Amino acid sequence: MVSRIFIFVFLISSAVKAQVVTTNDSVRLLQKRVLSVDLLSIGASMPIRDFGDREKSTTSGFALPGIKFDAGFNIQLYKHLGIKSTLMWQNNQIDENKYKQDLKSENAVNSYSISSGGWNNFSIFIGAFTNFNVGSSYHIQPYILGGFNLGFSPKVNVTVSDSLEMISTISQKRGHATNFCYGAGIDFKADLANDLQFVVGINGFYCELKFNGIRVENTYKNSVYEFTAYQAVQTLGFKVGITKTLH
Repeated sequence: MVSRIFIFVFLISSAVKAQVVTTNDSVRLLQKRVLSVDLLSIGASMPIRDFGDREKSTTSGFALPGIKFDAGFNIQLYKHLGIKSTLMWQNNQIDENKYKQDLKSENAVNSYSISSGGWNNFSIFIGAFTNFNVGSSYHIQPYILGGFNLGFSPKVNVTVSDSLEMISTISQKRGHATNFCYGAGIDFKADLANDLQFVVGINGFYCELKFNGIRVENTYKNSVYEFTAYQAVQTLGFKVGITKTLH
């Protein structure tokens, strides 16, 4: 954990240093800091790699495309450099059909019905962004972020009917885990009236989570047990939103 934080701080300091060695105009502190508030952005959370894989049953999260919201602050200190903070929530439901196929492959005689929740992740980030003006009304802002994520694994309820039409249930409860997380992306902003900006953006998110003590209750076997699960959460996000500039 400590090594990851040092790596992130090194990346931030490198970005700042890159700005310092450009031109005097680029590194001169603005006479008045520009504070903007990302009021609310909504978009898609697209699972990538193992998080959304349908084949690797031991490492896959079976996650489906979901939804994300984020909000935050931007403080522009230099002409091309500033500080960015973000709060983000994303939800990705799981592929219930894939779960059902795996169960039927183990016992094709039984019939199954499944209801489930999704993967939920709440993240807080801080990092740096660069700003490039295109004309007087358009802005391109790449950024890198680091922070902490609170993740919740999906709850899964399975109803099983065997060949004798005996009904049993298997209930997997939610688990939670925290860890350091990373984000990077780019925002495209267009000035509107009343100090508002329209924003479209794309970003990547990564966090490795270890869920301890996920509880499973099985009425067929009359048993209760707990297990540990590891899941890498990897998403590609797209968003649209509104930013308010404060003077």
